[in-house]
Amino acid sequence: SLRLEHVVSASPPPFALKRHKKPSAASSKEERVEMVSRGELPWTVQRTLGFGAFGAVFDATLKDDERVALKICFTTVKTFGVEREIEILAEIARRRPDATPR
Repeated sequence: SLRLEHVVSASPPPFALKRHKKPSAASSKEERVEMVSRGELPWTVQRTLGFGAFGAVFDATLKDDERVALKICFTTVKTFGVEREIEILAEIARRRPDATPR
């Protein structure tokens, strides 16, 4: 099943997103984003799945060993775009047929 959680926090996060770009890189294929921890996190990042204008998506494992796709938005992003994305994903999850065999 698809579980969506939207968390907005005014306090500084316990991590930072760090962009790495080769000086001569003209394409985003030469760029990468990593999560830098500033303390203990409630997840472990396995790898970066992708990134774009809003932020980055990571393959992560929660403390209870649940595997998730974790999207972290850059601080410069307005939340309206992210909120719309969450609404769309929730609607997709609602319409998704039950994968359990009958």
